[in-house]
Amino acid sequence: MADRTAAILILLVSSQAQGAIIYDNGPPAGIGWSINGVNETLDDFSLATDSMVSSVGFYFENPAGFDAWNRDITYTLYSSVGGQPGDVIATGAGVSVSTSQTSFPPTDIDFPPFSLPIFFASFDLESTLTLATGSYWLGLSGATNSGDGSVLNGTFWVTTGPGNGINRNPEFNFEFGVGSDFAFFLSDEPVPVPEPIGLALVGTGLAAIGLLRRRRIR
Repeated sequence: MADRTAAILILLVSSQAQGAIIYDNGPPAGIGWSINGVNETLDDFSLATDSMVSSVGFYFENPAGFDAWNRDITYTLYSSVGGQPGDVIATGAGVSVSTSQTSFPPTDIDFPPFSLPIFFASFDLESTLTLATGSYWLGLSGATNSGDGSVLNGTFWVTTGPGNGINRNPEFNFEFGVGSDFAFFLSDEPVPVPEPIGLALVGTGLAAIGLLRRRRIR
């Protein structure tokens, strides 16, 4: 009985800690492209079933460290028309933006020579979206940074491999394919709850297991 209760608690904490990932575009494996200010980086994705989207997780680089990013971001979801971004479905400011360090190896840049650590970020959408089966585009932009304002001091969405990603800047009227996909995932629940809450659930559950054992001994 105690073992079964423990297993149920583990499942409970897992469900509290992270919702179902409805789309995963892969881990970080390359250089990043700017999502600073009006610079928008976009990638396409496809859903095999009708899905609810509540939050986004993605990987990024910032030469000044993840604390240099002010944790502001604009997301835009587009329809896909002929394999290109179409009409805007939803746009807004990321909510509950959080960042953390990762164990992924840094990206090595040849010129100027240096290594960029890879960080992780997640945020909630302003409201949950229901998307029908089909193809879409996700665009990220609007990041600001607290550093010196140089071109290398910025937030860059990290690539994951060859693909159809796009980078564009409406101020300079350019748009081009970068030849890569970007590392991100979509979830049907908000950003995971803080770890202390999960630990509290475990503590409560362990106390319940102890009570069950005492009752069995009696």
